[in-house]
Parts: sequence; C-alpha cells; structure tokens
Amino acid sequence: MTNALLDPQDVKPVVISFNSELALLLHGFGDIARPLDETASLLDEVVHHQISQLILLAYDVAVKRQSSHIGQEEFIYLLRKNKTKLRRLLNCLYLKAIKKSFAGALDTDALPGQENEAQKKLSSCKKFLELIDNTGEYECVYENLGEDLISHRRTFMAYKSSETLDDPDYTNFAKCRQFSFTKHMGRFQQWFAQTLDSIPIRPSKFGWELLAYFAHETAAEIIECSLIVQKEQDGVCNPHCSLHSAYSESASPELQQDSLVMRSALKPAHIFEVLRRFVDRPKPGLVFSRARATTLASEMVMDSMNTPVVCIL
Repeated sequence: MTNALLDPQDVKPVVISFNSELALLLHGFGDIARPLDETASLLDEVVHHQISQLILLAYDVAVKRQSSHIGQEEFIYLLRKNKTKLRRLLNCLYLKAIKKSFAGALDTDALPGQENEAQKKLSSCKKFLELIDNTGEYECVYENLGEDLISHRRTFMAYKSSETLDDPDYTNFAKCRQFSFTKHMGRFQQWFAQTLDSIPIRPSKFGWELLAYFAHETAAEIIECSLIVQKEQDGVCNPHCSLHSAYSESASPELQQDSLVMRSALKPAHIFEVLRRFVDRPKPGLVFSRARATTLASEMVMDSMNTPVVCIL
C-alpha cells in the first residue's frame, strides 16, 4: 500500500481557539454554569480580534519609538488616557511583586534587598510613566498601589454568586475563576501567528504577559457589560445606565444587587449589543442608552475600522 504525498494546499492549518476556556470565564463572571457554545465562540472571535488590533496599535508606537520589540512602554502609552485601567494594570503587577517577595523571603538562597523579577517589571513601568508625566497628573496612578475597587467588586459578586452552590458546583466555579491566558502561553502566542506575520517585530516576554492580561480583561469587561445588557432587556436594570460608568471603580449598589438575580444564558445578541454601544460611544455629557443609538450590522461591529479596542478605552 503506497502512501500518497499530500499537496500542501490540501493540508488544513491548525485552528487555535479558546472556546472552552472562555466558556469557563463566562461562568466565572456571572453566566450560567453551561454557557451557550455560540456565545463562547463569538467571545473567542471578539477577544482574538481585539488583541490583534492591540498588537498592531502597539507596533505603531514601537515604530515611532524605534524599538526592536513590543514591550511595556507601548502598552502604557496606549493606556495613558485611562487612568483607572492604567492603575489596575500597575496594581496587578504590584500584587505579583508582593507575592514574589513573600516567596523570596522563604528562599534561603535569595539575596536580601534584591529586587525580584516582578518588582523589576513594576519598576520599569513606573519609570516609563514618570518619563512621560510632564505635568504630574500620573502621580495618583503609580503612588499608593494596592487598592483595586473593581477587583473588590468582582470578588464580592463571586462570593454572593457562590453562596448557594454545593461542593461540586463550587469546585467548578472556582476553576472557572482561576483561568488565565498566561497558563497557556504557547497556544496564546500561536493564536496571533497570523497577526504577527504582518509586522516585522515581536512582543517581548513581558509584552506577551501584558497581552495575556489584556485578553483576560477584555473578556471580563465584555461579559460584565453583556450581563448589564441582558438585565436591561429583562427589565431588571436601569436602561439609562452607561456601560462605561458601570465598568468603573464606583459601581452603584443597584448594579451590585441586580447582578445577583437569577438569569438565563448570555446570547450572542447581548455581546453584539455591547460592541455596538462601544462603536456608537456617546459624547461627554450624553446619556448612553439604547434609545439614542443607531442599529449597526454585526459585520460592521466586527470591522476593525469601527470597533474600538475595549481594553484601552
């Protein structure tokens, strides 16, 4: 029996996706225990599209800086207009540095007073932020790190959501909450192979860690905003509440209480509605509601020319 040689054109490329992992995130951030497959598939497509656009934006900044790689400087520059998200990024690095320092205290071979890798990453971010801070407006961002009200709100909602779970369901819920793209870094990098083929430079190791962070935050923000849209349609939440104000450090008690109401599964339509609202963002001072927005086709929502990069808005 002869083995026929395969034509390279007949070989199907390996399709990388995070559908199953994003289904975990959907449940971890408030969806039902078994999210719809089509919702997870759409979220996978949206997150991939968003981070691909973020890579291209960071590449443009790297070219202007004449940098040989895409690193933390590019992402901090892109985040400079959103102090809340910039501070949350630094807080994440700060908590990792604290965790590493505790682990280092137990290491007898570690030199006292020596910065660990996480502390060096945080220091490099702070130095660049100080470098571009000509007016002192970013002092509130990198000073007194440690408090993250959005993470506190998420933790509170997770606690309330898990109060009535039995042991098997709680174990599954905890697994969903622990998902991180960083734990799948090899596959995460392959996920953006096509995007990287279009640019001559690559993200640094720290740059990839930040991209994994942004992918997680993008998914989390879209899921949380989709839950708000779902509550609006069910008549539970105030339809005049802005998704942007809801995703802030000062979420209202009404939103927190409404999040605990039993709900059905998130549908792709909820995600499309969130993206449509991000596309049709209001001008400052205008109410962000369904009534004032125009209807956009789903194809336009997914178009890179129309969809903003959510994680740096």
